[in-house]
Amino acid sequence: MASENGLFAEISKEGGSTCVEQIWNLLKEAQEGVESNPVEAQHKLGVARCRFDEAVEKAGLGWRIKYVYAIPIFLYLVVLFIVFLFVWHYIDLYHQGSIVVFWVPAWSIVWGGVGSVLRGVYWLWYQVNRRLYKKYWLLWFLGAPIMGCILGGMMYLIFMSGYIAATQSSLTDEKLPMLLCALAGFSWPWATDVIKKLTGIFGAKAPT
Repeated sequence: MASENGLFAEISKEGGSTCVEQIWNLLKEAQEGVESNPVEAQHKLGVARCRFDEAVEKAGLGWRIKYVYAIPIFLYLVVLFIVFLFVWHYIDLYHQGSIVVFWVPAWSIVWGGVGSVLRGVYWLWYQVNRRLYKKYWLLWFLGAPIMGCILGGMMYLIFMSGYIAATQSSLTDEKLPMLLCALAGFSWPWATDVIKKLTGIFGAKAPT
């Protein structure tokens, strides 16, 4: 995380090159002595961690805001969440959910996006809490809402296909499909697993 996010280059500007050298030396000594003296090696790792924490504090507030606390990404996700809820409220209030995009109601895409934003917030918290956030994950956070919207629309089509085939009637309550669309946006492995199972069923029924 440190080198990838430019920590050592940042603290070098602040005159912290000595701190960087101490960290590297402690890590090297701990690695070399891990078999001969594991207790001493563990102690040196602890000291290196303390020096690392000091280096983070020396890096400057701007660097910490971007790469330790990831505040810009968090604000981006909060804004997206508000935008998605506003769009859903607009669709529900003025169009009664009748707007259709690519054969699916727009709210299914919106709720897929909401789920992806919640996934992004959880993933960001998980990584920041462990100081594992890396700046090149920016593309993932930018693309997550798009993936969530796509999976939300696909989950709606899958649910409605199964519902109509099973009941031979139209859906009157949209709460369950909304929840499924949001879950598809939040849990990509679950959504892709459903899609894989569906394609497997169609593949098994296809003529050879």
